[in-house]
Amino acid sequence: MARKTSFGLHLTTRASTLMSKGDPNITHAMTHGSVLQLAEIADQEKMFSSVWIGDNIIVAPRIGFLSALSSVAARTKRVLLGTSCLSSFALWHPIMLALEWASLDLISSGRTIMVPCLGNSPTGSGGEKNKALWEAFGIDVNERIGRFEEGIEVIRGLWTHDEFSYDGKYYKLKNVNLMVKPLQNPPPIWIANHPVHITDKKVAETSARRLARLADGWVVADSPPDEFVEWRDWIVKLGEEEYHRDLNHFETCFVARFNIKANRESAFKEGATFGSQYMSYEYTPRRAERYLYLHGSADDVIKGIEKILEVQPTYIDFQAAGVDQMSQFRKLMSEVLPSFS
Repeated sequence: MARKTSFGLHLTTRASTLMSKGDPNITHAMTHGSVLQLAEIADQEKMFSSVWIGDNIIVAPRIGFLSALSSVAARTKRVLLGTSCLSSFALWHPIMLALEWASLDLISSGRTIMVPCLGNSPTGSGGEKNKALWEAFGIDVNERIGRFEEGIEVIRGLWTHDEFSYDGKYYKLKNVNLMVKPLQNPPPIWIANHPVHITDKKVAETSARRLARLADGWVVADSPPDEFVEWRDWIVKLGEEEYHRDLNHFETCFVARFNIKANRESAFKEGATFGSQYMSYEYTPRRAERYLYLHGSADDVIKGIEKILEVQPTYIDFQAAGVDQMSQFRKLMSEVLPSFS
């Protein structure tokens, strides 16, 4: 089935946090005022249909996602509002998060897409910080997957039932009535999952099954188009054949980080350096290449976008990977995207 792809902008809410620390390499990064300005531009420009923000508390900290999205909702009228990776999801009690997100959906007139993710692995990059975070919340980090999956089920249940009961391992509810319901019935809950982090086949299958069973859509970063297609088709097949879900309209968002410079090597170097600062870990050459799929001249970036469009994601989330964020976004809008109008 042919899918129409629309464009979105990633609002870099972490950049202002780095600026507040006096990082000399982020002097031209975006303040939150600039973030709101960019959101308004996206809302006014018909080429964009969505804006997205990230979430992280300690490994790559940034402005709180509810505060950020609420401020964006107040300054926009049209664009959808999504979290590209809500990494603190499993740390929230689902009743509280269901209420807060329902409130955001009402404030925004029903424009939200919730996209939780598992966040940093306790054994991967940033693992020690991640374990310390869970310990600070008084939760065993080994519970994060179970709490994540049950949390999605509880939130969806609270949104769609007047009285909701749930008997899980981590959450037990009896006849709970969430009086504040979202405008959407219900808001979509996607999952962000990035194959670049997965090397074990069993883990890959578990991840694909989680998406097939629980998700309304999928956000992916650091994957080339061929890997994106392989995973999307796998998820849809599992969902339809094993979980009896109709995923004919399963939606996807391809995170496309970019750096536009005449010199391709210079664009890659700046983008990869910014990425390691923004995400708070060092990139291997392979990971950097996947992180910065779009780099080089405007023509180079146009060719890269054409390859993404061939695999037909629902959205492309353009994320600037450069010190001067606003300059990169201006180049994207003036030199690249007019080719797709």
